[in-house]
Amino acid sequence: MYFNRIIAEVTCARLLSLHPSVRTAEFRENSEFDVIIPDVIETSPAPAYHYLRILREEMDPAGIVLGK
Repeated sequence: MYFNRIIAEVTCARLLSLHPSVRTAEFRENSEFDVIIPDVIETSPAPAYHYLRILREEMDPAGIVLGK
């Protein structure tokens, strides 16, 4: 998910995109700040393979956060 500039010391942000598996309502429910929801929400691009490899093999090899 991407945000543009942070407004008023992180009390509000504007949503620019969502991952395909995340609903707008779910995102809003799990945000600790107000979110400006535009009429059109882009889909976040899928991460490149090398980023996934770093996450899975180097940052979380036990699968504690990302799961197995």
